[in-house]
Amino acid sequence: MKNPETIKIGVIVSLTGNSGILGDYTLKGVQYAVDEQNSKVGLLGRKIELDLRDSKADPKEGINVICKMMEQKNKPFMVYSITSGVSQAIKPETKANKIILMSAVGTDRFLEESKFTVRNFVAAATIGKQIKESGYSGKIIGDPLMAYPDVEKAAGSALKGIHYLDLAFNPKSKDTTTRAFIKGFESKFKTLPQNFSVITYDGVKLLFSIIEKAGTLNPDVIIEELNHLQDYEGVFGPVSVSERNIKYRFVFKTWN
Repeated sequence: MKNPETIKIGVIVSLTGNSGILGDYTLKGVQYAVDEQNSKVGLLGRKIELDLRDSKADPKEGINVICKMMEQKNKPFMVYSITSGVSQAIKPETKANKIILMSAVGTDRFLEESKFTVRNFVAAATIGKQIKESGYSGKIIGDPLMAYPDVEKAAGSALKGIHYLDLAFNPKSKDTTTRAFIKGFESKFKTLPQNFSVITYDGVKLLFSIIEKAGTLNPDVIIEELNHLQDYEGVFGPVSVSERNIKYRFVFKTWN
C-alpha cells in the first residue's frame, strides 16, 4: 500500500476554559517545531500536519477525541497532550494503537502500563532530588506555573519575594541558540515564548531527531532510541532522557 503523503501529529490540549492558556502555549510550541521541520525536508521526506483537538481539560472529552483520531485511515504516529486527567484517559487508546503519547504531566502514574508514553515535564517523584541539586535549602513555595504572565497579572505585588522552582529557560539569555529560538518564535507568533511552548518545542524536535537518525516511524525503535538519548542540544541547554522522562535543567527563582 502506498504511504500517505503526509504524516500526522495529534495534539490534544485544552483550548477553552481555565487550562486554555496552557493549551495555547503548548500548541504554539508544537506548531513552531513542525513548521520548522516542514520548511526543510519534512520528516523522512514527508510533510507533517497537525490533527488538533480541544479536550476542554475534561477526561471524557479526551476519550471522545482520541477515539475519533483512531477511527481515521491516516492515524497520527504520535500524540502530544497536557493535563494529567486527560493524558491518563487517552493512554489506553494510544497504547492499543502503538502510538507514542508525549505529555507535559507530573503524575508518576503516566509512565505505567504503556511503554509508548513519554513525560515531557518535571516528574513528581524526582522533584525533591532536583530541588536539592539546584542548591536550594529553603522553603518550597511554587512550581513552574508561577512564571506565567497571567499569574503575575492576577497576583500583582503579592508575588514579591516568593521562591519557585522553574525551568532554566531565560528569555533574556544571551546564548546564541536561545536567542535564535526566541527571535523566530516572536516573529511567528508576535509574542514571547513561555515555558510550555519551549519544552513542547524541544520535546517534539528531540523526537524528530531520533526519527531521522533511525529512519523509521516504528514506535518500538523510537522508544528504544529515545531512552539512550543524552546531551541533546535544546533551547536552553542539554536535554537527556531517562526511562522515558525528558530531563531539563531546573533552577530556583524569586519574584522581584
